[in-house]
Amino acid sequence: MPHNILEQGGLENLQKEQPNRFKKEIAGASYLNLQGLDLIAPDGIDIEKMEKLAKIMRGLIFCALE
Repeated sequence: MPHNILEQGGLENLQKEQPNRFKKEIAGASYLNLQGLDLIAPDGIDIEKMEKLAKIMRGLIFCALE
C-alpha cells in the first residue's frame, strides 16, 4: 500500500505500521529511512524533470569537489 507522508496523519500511520524506519538520537536528531518505501508521488511535480535536474546537480557537485 503506497504511503502519503505529506498528508495529515500519514507520517503517524507509517510510524505505527513500520516503527523500525524511525530512529531518534540522544542528541535530539530524528531519522526516517525512506529506502524501499512505496510512496505516493505529490501532485504537480514532474518526476522525470526532477530526476534530470538531480543528475545535473550531482555532476556539478562532483566538478566542484574536483
